[in-house]
Amino acid sequence: MIEAAMKYILSLKRPEIVDVDGRNYSTLQLTPVKEPMIPMISVQTLTGLVDYIQNNKDGVDTESMMIHVVSPTKVELLTSVTGDFRERELLIVASAERAPFKYDAFQALEQFIVGLHSCFLPDDNRDALLKLVSSVTEEANVTYGDDGVSQAVQTRQGVALRATTPVPNPVELAPYRSFCEVAPVPSRFVFRLRSAQKDRNVEPGAALFEADGGAWKLENIQRIKAYLETKLPNIAILA
Repeated sequence: MIEAAMKYILSLKRPEIVDVDGRNYSTLQLTPVKEPMIPMISVQTLTGLVDYIQNNKDGVDTESMMIHVVSPTKVELLTSVTGDFRERELLIVASAERAPFKYDAFQALEQFIVGLHSCFLPDDNRDALLKLVSSVTEEANVTYGDDGVSQAVQTRQGVALRATTPVPNPVELAPYRSFCEVAPVPSRFVFRLRSAQKDRNVEPGAALFEADGGAWKLENIQRIKAYLETKLPNIAILA
């Protein structure tokens, strides 16, 4: 209470300007009075962003606009620097929402299969992984060979026949990780299988470890920029 009272008393003191080595300083922290700005709009698609700009219901000068592709899941529309405080106004933000997939960690095989179906573009590599992981879930008698670099999974087929299936590594997959208007960027993953450990109550599991060093993000940003350039050729786009 005493500290709050002291701060209030000090806040009543009028600020003074002090010159130090030719530069002006204030003895109190000042809060600038800013001009009112348009409330920011949030959308979840690039289409919503494009529609807002093309319709221009707010009457903003389109030539002063700039689009900033912040990341594969975030795009901002900004005005040019204006006002005495040299500020940019943030008009609209597009944020992509996708079904999450748990990378770099083992998952239960059933959860892993659902993730492959819902979070990845269908192709031969994805289908091969689905076939392999599904065969593991159907048969309890499974053995693994792992030399630290590659893996092989042995599953029972029928009554007596056994087959050894090599695990592809690294595998190229195209996850849905950005806006739906942009084609998914393929990237490399290390696929690993985990055997069951009954003594520790650990079930068989599977995991995908990202192996491209995040290069997909740069490619995805460029794809977003290319898409917006076709829709909005007269607006500057920063990526």
